[in-house]
Amino acid sequence: MDNYERNFKLFDEEIENKLDKKTIQPIYIIVDGAINAYRQLIKDERDILSGEYFKEFRGRLLGYIIKRAFDPELISGNFPFRIDCKKMSFNQRRPELQKDNIILTLAKSINSEELPSKSNYKLEYSKGNSFISRQMMFGGMDDFKVRDIPYYGIIRYEYSENELKNLDIIMPDADYKSIIKRISIPKILKIENKDNLNTQNNSAILDVENLKYKITKEIENKKVL
Repeated sequence: MDNYERNFKLFDEEIENKLDKKTIQPIYIIVDGAINAYRQLIKDERDILSGEYFKEFRGRLLGYIIKRAFDPELISGNFPFRIDCKKMSFNQRRPELQKDNIILTLAKSINSEELPSKSNYKLEYSKGNSFISRQMMFGGMDDFKVRDIPYYGIIRYEYSENELKNLDIIMPDADYKSIIKRISIPKILKIENKDNLNTQNNSAILDVENLKYKITKEIENKKVL
């Protein structure tokens, strides 16, 4: 086994251990809750969100709601990731999920075999996937310090025909040219009974009603449009 294979094996094992099924399952709950909020908004605000002009906007609205669902104020302390909302251009923000030495961002899936469109932060974060998780940063002639370089992954969602078709995490290579690892985020089956377990599980992590309220107000104030 050469150095590349050995380093990739270590990388693969570390990602599998830290992004196990129990850890990533709450991501599905949040995305599913955001989609339910989106569907309800389309229904409740059909007078505003109807017509040919709003067809393209609906897709952008879904992406906005999914990102908005990862607002730390809407998520309970049971979520296994730390969330940091980074400022972007045009007063937009992107949520970044962090667990140990792994950073995850969100993107819509266009092609399951291709990476999402490039951006400066994606290119920069991808450098952490070079299988060199520690680099020496020289501070002077003789002294140095060691800095941890986080691994980077992208949570991709595919929504079409009014349904969440796929949800996964992909890890790009260090040059952001190809996918080197893919982790499927399993769906949680709906449980319909008198105890309404599915509703309890969703509400325990994401405050869906508060999310819908915030988005509705932002639509009314034209902060989304």
